[in-house]
Amino acid sequence: LRRLEEGDAAMRDPAALAALVSVLLYGGRARGGGPGYLVEPVVCGLDRRGRPYLCAQDGLGARMEAATFVVAGTAATSLYGAAEALFEPDLESAALVDAACGAMAAGLDRDCLAGRDVVVHLV
Repeated sequence: LRRLEEGDAAMRDPAALAALVSVLLYGGRARGGGPGYLVEPVVCGLDRRGRPYLCAQDGLGARMEAATFVVAGTAATSLYGAAEALFEPDLESAALVDAACGAMAAGLDRDCLAGRDVVVHLV
């Protein structure tokens, strides 16, 4: 609907997509229905000014936006601690990927439900 009203450029903004996902996740609860979708989405992209946009949401659609990193899933608590310990501002690409992989390895070792598959996307 938003694309019809404002054109294709409206949905290129990651903040708009995060807001749409948030409304979809909370929509079932607001109408007194069931929990809706059982997901914890992460929305990332570049905004219209070319700056990174990072947003993690819980199952109810509550958004957490950050400038450095976001985590989601069953191992989120463990991942926050590991990511905060390994992340430094202005890391080079290779060092940033190493820090992300190290944080994932440390965080996932503490949570048996987290799984073992990781994909790192560098923006």
